Amino acid sequence: MLSTVAGALSFLERRRLIQVIPDSFIQFLNEWEVRALILLSLTLQSLLSTLGNRRKYICKIWIRITLWCAYLLADWVAIVSLGIIAKSTLDDCQKGENVDDDPLNQLMWFWAQFFLLHLGGPDTITAYSLEDNELWLRHLVGLVIQTGLAFYILLVALPGSSWLPVLSILIFVAGLIKYGERLFALFASNSENFGTLW
Repeated sequence: MLSTVAGALSFLERRRLIQVIPDSFIQFLNEWEVRALILLSLTLQSLLSTLGNRRKYICKIWIRITLWCAYLLADWVAIVSLGIIAKSTLDDCQKGENVDDDPLNQLMWFWAQFFLLHLGGPDTITAYSLEDNELWLRHLVGLVIQTGLAFYILLVALPGSSWLPVLSILIFVAGLIKYGERLFALFASNSENFGTLW
């Protein structure tokens, strides 16, 4: 009995230590996390676009390390961002708030479609190495899940009265095509299919 009480007291003390972070700082992070991820995703996409083609004829180690890190982080940032936007959209809808009139929500929904476009990757680099082509099936599962998330966000955005949801539809279609192109390129470059599709 005494050990249970001591355990409960130590849990409460640890709980107070966790609450050292001020609520205002947590609120700041909640407001700026999507914006920071948008900037990070745009930076990674521009790095992949500029350095993706250069790796073929420039063998400097800093280009390879930067490109490899950008290649690994680009998909992760887009997937996490889509998840954050979808979760905040679902939370707002469950609270019963009128989310259609908020311009910040409409802008986040618009950017969700851009993250789907970012998952398609730039044309200069589809896969970092030949072994990445073997992972086309994992990208197919990612295509289904991430397209479903982006479509859910698009459905929530459509009742809005502004012109932004109409543009979101166009970006969604472009992102779906771009992601499908990347998946097909990985599938066609797979060791089992290489040269047989053409």
